[in-house]
Amino acid sequence: MIETVKRADGFNMTTKAGKTTVAILEAGPLSPALGARYGAHSDFFRRYLGPKAPHVEFPSYRVYEDEFPADAEAHDAYLITGSSYSVYDALPWIDRLKAFARDAARSRPVIGIC
Repeated sequence: MIETVKRADGFNMTTKAGKTTVAILEAGPLSPALGARYGAHSDFFRRYLGPKAPHVEFPSYRVYEDEFPADAEAHDAYLITGSSYSVYDALPWIDRLKAFARDAARSRPVIGIC
């Protein structure tokens, strides 16, 4: 069952069977040393946030490999990870991520973490 909850802040949250989805948009891999210790960015955030929000699912996308959600309304919120790449780097996926984040922010909470 899909349910839309209208929030006072103007954002609508769509839940599926009681689950909220916060998609993790990975903007780059961790360094080999950090990756060996923590896994991917998404692994770290799931380990930290998951126990604090058991009703939330955290699907992930490797946007740095041009893997994106189908559209900006596919998830209830978005978390964009930091990376060694710069927003000013001339890489096609960065322009796509900037456009996706602008589109998503029109109707969903979006947070970027450096």
